[in-house]
Amino acid sequence: MRVFHVYAKIDCPFCKRAVGILQNKKEHFSLTILDHAPQVLTDLSEEFSWNTVPIITLVEKYEDNPSGVKLVGGCEDLERFFKEENNAKEAKAKQATEKYQNTKESTGESETD
Repeated sequence: MRVFHVYAKIDCPFCKRAVGILQNKKEHFSLTILDHAPQVLTDLSEEFSWNTVPIITLVEKYEDNPSGVKLVGGCEDLERFFKEENNAKEAKAKQATEKYQNTKESTGESETD
């Protein structure tokens, strides 16, 4: 299971949009509001070299390595992450379909077989 973490501020429209994206995708995520924790925001900004909110991170295999955190970025980066993931899935499905079609052709099968 993968888990996203969103570090956000209450009134940030990009933070709200990022949370909405994760909710719509039914992703597992946690949310930390940083309005009353400016030092935490400063520390996170330094740790991830990211100067705006939201700061979105991801642990790909949470159950195996909950400390394996990588930076996704901000809201637009999250959108790009899901778009690239979707493109990769579509390419893989297309490749599987082509492989199936090639196998059928090489064995002489037809659509009616």
